[in-house]
Amino acid sequence: MSTHLDAIDAGLMAVNRQGQITSFNRKAELLTGLARPAVLGRRCDEVFPDWGCQESCPLRKENLRAADCRRTVHLTLSGRNESGLLVKKTTAALTDPSGRIQGLTETLVEQSAPAESGQHQSRLILDSMADGVFATDAELRITFFNRAAEQITGLPRHQALGKPCREVFNSTLCDSGCPLGKAMQSGRPQVEQEAVFVRQDGRSVVPVSETATPLLGPDGSVRGAVGTFRALDLSRAVDAKAAKARHWEDFIGVSPRIKRIFEVLK
Repeated sequence: MSTHLDAIDAGLMAVNRQGQITSFNRKAELLTGLARPAVLGRRCDEVFPDWGCQESCPLRKENLRAADCRRTVHLTLSGRNESGLLVKKTTAALTDPSGRIQGLTETLVEQSAPAESGQHQSRLILDSMADGVFATDAELRITFFNRAAEQITGLPRHQALGKPCREVFNSTLCDSGCPLGKAMQSGRPQVEQEAVFVRQDGRSVVPVSETATPLLGPDGSVRGAVGTFRALDLSRAVDAKAAKARHWEDFIGVSPRIKRIFEVLK
């Protein structure tokens, strides 16, 4: 079986229900820079701590369904050279003949050579932007997260990838109408929606202006959404006359969760 898997020009890895790696083909070795004997039997989240497995692994769900396992994210691997290698990682359920889930399969597909890759160049450009940029799949799980998004939210990229976006941003818009969901449903951009993000420390907040655009596939179907956001100066985000504590509610909206945090901060 391993000989057949080694002939496939894509990285293939299997993980059992305990999260231990049970299969690792030759292409996976080449892409990650790790030898098969060094990873077999070890937990996936220990071998690849920067893949965000600890927080978003579907195996952590109690009533796991095959649909919960289907995920696609883009990663930069440093196994082959220092500049990094862009790959697409697709996760799916590993089932037995009766359909019971026995673990996961992970497929790593090299996107292009880093030195010549247009996608790699685009990644560098997006990481140089001052605005936060992120993308989600159709189920609103994070598939891309640029450097400014890390800085504004306080969450490292590898922890954001694969997570539902509402867990990453803790936004007032999650309660009152998600702009990404609206963009995917309507097929039209949702422009400059003001919101408040709760940063990952749980006590600090940042007002932002967010724009969401549907992400379309080659056939025109909606595959997800792209969001951009920039942090606002609180003194400019609220009217100067309304900057006192008794007027903050006009800016933060009706979210009880955000109101409680502002009460602590005031």
